[in-house]
Amino acid sequence: MFSQLLFKLFTISLLLFTSFLFAQNSNKSELIENYSSYFELPRQSAYIHLNKTHFTENEEIWFKAYLRTRQLEKSFSEKTTLYIDIFESDGLLFKSEKFIVDNGVSHGNIKIDSTMQSGTYYLRGSTQWMKNFKEDDSFMQKITIVSNKISGNIIEKEKAYDIQLLPEGGHLIHSTTNTVGVKVLDQDGFGASFKSATIKNQNGINLLQIKGKPYGFAKFDIIPVPTQTYTAHFTFDDNTEVVVPLPNVVNTTPSIAVVEEDGGVISIKIKSNYQIRNTINRQGLYVLLHKNGIAKKIKTPLNQEANISAFVVSKSSLFSGMNTITLFDANDNPLSERLYFNWADELDFDVAVSSLINQKSDSITITLNNLGENTSKKNLSVSVLPTNTKGYDPENNILSSFYLKPYLQGTIENPKQYFNGNNDNKENLDLLLLTQGWSSYTWENINSSPPKKGFDFEQGTTVVGKLNRSIESKEKVYVHPTFHNEGLTIAPEDNMFALGGLYTKTNEKISFSLINDKGQLSRPSLFVYEKTTRVDPINITSTTTKHIPIRKPLKEEKLIVPQMIDPSLIELDEVILEFEKKKTEIIDNPNVPSYLKNRIKVVTEDDTFLYPFVTDIIRQNGFVVREELSFASTSRISITSRRVSGFSGPRSPLVYLDDVELLDLDVLYGLRSDFIESYYINRFDSRSGSRGGEGVVRLYSRRNFNIDLPSTNPRKKIQNNIFTYAIREGYSVAKKFYNPVYTILNDKGFINYGTIHWEPEIILSKNRVNTFNIINTNTKSITLFIEGISEDGAVISKTEIIELDNSEN
Repeated sequence: MFSQLLFKLFTISLLLFTSFLFAQNSNKSELIENYSSYFELPRQSAYIHLNKTHFTENEEIWFKAYLRTRQLEKSFSEKTTLYIDIFESDGLLFKSEKFIVDNGVSHGNIKIDSTMQSGTYYLRGSTQWMKNFKEDDSFMQKITIVSNKISGNIIEKEKAYDIQLLPEGGHLIHSTTNTVGVKVLDQDGFGASFKSATIKNQNGINLLQIKGKPYGFAKFDIIPVPTQTYTAHFTFDDNTEVVVPLPNVVNTTPSIAVVEEDGGVISIKIKSNYQIRNTINRQGLYVLLHKNGIAKKIKTPLNQEANISAFVVSKSSLFSGMNTITLFDANDNPLSERLYFNWADELDFDVAVSSLINQKSDSITITLNNLGENTSKKNLSVSVLPTNTKGYDPENNILSSFYLKPYLQGTIENPKQYFNGNNDNKENLDLLLLTQGWSSYTWENINSSPPKKGFDFEQGTTVVGKLNRSIESKEKVYVHPTFHNEGLTIAPEDNMFALGGLYTKTNEKISFSLINDKGQLSRPSLFVYEKTTRVDPINITSTTTKHIPIRKPLKEEKLIVPQMIDPSLIELDEVILEFEKKKTEIIDNPNVPSYLKNRIKVVTEDDTFLYPFVTDIIRQNGFVVREELSFASTSRISITSRRVSGFSGPRSPLVYLDDVELLDLDVLYGLRSDFIESYYINRFDSRSGSRGGEGVVRLYSRRNFNIDLPSTNPRKKIQNNIFTYAIREGYSVAKKFYNPVYTILNDKGFINYGTIHWEPEIILSKNRVNTFNIINTNTKSITLFIEGISEDGAVISKTEIIELDNSEN
């Protein structure tokens, strides 16, 4: 009773002591300055949510990418470029495509063509910015192309076991209690369970038994005696026996340990013995709690008499997620390190999932609803597969990618399993961290090799143009607008100009003209080329693939895959097209109000070249138009006034299509200007009342596509005044998801590797649910694999099984 009371008093006093030490950390040491500088450049973490990991020929790899700033623990806010590289099993680059990341998210698809033979590939997601750092922050996932054939020749490997005994904090110290982590791997690099394990001394006396944990992990406590040696004896299910010695005892360096305590605190213990205390400067020791460039220094003088000096820290004083705890001596030399994961509330949120079978339309409506106290907007992606699928087996989810992978060395087997909601998660994860030792950031690099900015955030393609003749002083180069880029005018210097930040797709054409002070266009004599900024991707032959274990099948088996129709083989019925010569006269539109008859602007053929999309016309008339889906927005298009009204910032104008007010502007996304017959745009429209103060946009659809658009310059077509250049290394554009054409649904092949649905863009908020429809394949149950991130940085990974009642079908 007295000892428990003493410990509680000691805990309270050290809580106050710890808080005081945190507060007085104003005079940073050189080491802390070096640490802060090492994380001065923002770090990116990437996660790629694939709709599956096993694919068949003629399928698409559908994905959603999430890019996160590690220091801020929020989505990366800048618009940038994501590279998706696919490597063959030997690590050689097979294909590469690039995609636009906006507000930390991107989605797309990659076609599996006939050149991708069945077998193992590796998909990597990365940015140029990641090349600034020694640590590998890219995302890697093994994918498999499967076909109807035998799974391959099974190569029998001789059973072998790699047993690692890893003292907590890195050192085994005599005369004090040491916790030793156990890590057992098989011949393929996977964790191996063992039947029994015993620690013996040099006389063969059994000292203790070791109880195994999942994935080959275990731990035990031991107090080594200086005059004895110790061995660990392991017996496996195949009766193989392996004996390994315990690590050598260290008598010059203290070690650090972490113990979970009740009451929302952890105990940090500094372990030593009399030899260590007589060797080092006991008063100069300190502990550094650190994460992503932020450090908290705590002085920890050793007790002269005790082998364990302990203090407690409130979890509220720790960082959420991963904490690295390093012990230093008086000369800033790192002595011992321990990783600890703080399960804070903001690490997760939840969604509710429900379904409704629509018998008439033969579809299923899936509804997602926000749960929990986290009310910030969320951006999610969902893959829907048969429940017994063999086609979805990722190593990581978004939680392990953001909270675990950046801080650990090497490759961790099935890291997502530590975040699957199991009650043993905390204990199993701490056991993993106990065996890790040092984090992925080495103090040698921190003190001597800080990152240097050799690569910028890659923001679009850069096109360089060179005029082949000098132009007049009143002439400039006009760049016509494209789908993602506004039109602009450039004044060349020495007949040269550079156009950066172009988010153009591959083979998309950029058009150039010379424009004079009267607005007249002429064709330039121009040489154009792209300025490539990407360093060639490094093959992964000798690095990554060797560290990703591949579990071999226990026996040969025939893979049963879905029966599909190759879309390229679908024959179309013969269609006879009859053309009628188009008229050129546009009759007055009766839908246009009389007061606008003289103010309406008719779209001409010239307009369609100058302004290919309706959004370009709106921009040219004084409004700010933002395209693409922004984080947590519900529309791909936003239109705002260039002027700010009051404290609420810029407001949106009234937008009408054929005199119907558009409450959702998605209809304007990608709408070409030649679909509009006429328009009226006014930045201040008094006739629309108080709501017209921010402007009005009235668009009128073309009524007859057999009528040619008028031209303001019939003698010389405007296209003769344009020089065009097709982008060679542009961006891949995401297609709308489509289901593969299966000949049979609900057979074994479909259950094994079939695809039901992929939904890459789901926005949830506090008071808003999201629904989407999927085809009803008459499968008894389906599984939703949900990944996502919230506006405040919290992330979710959830697997939801839905049992379906298809008895009426």
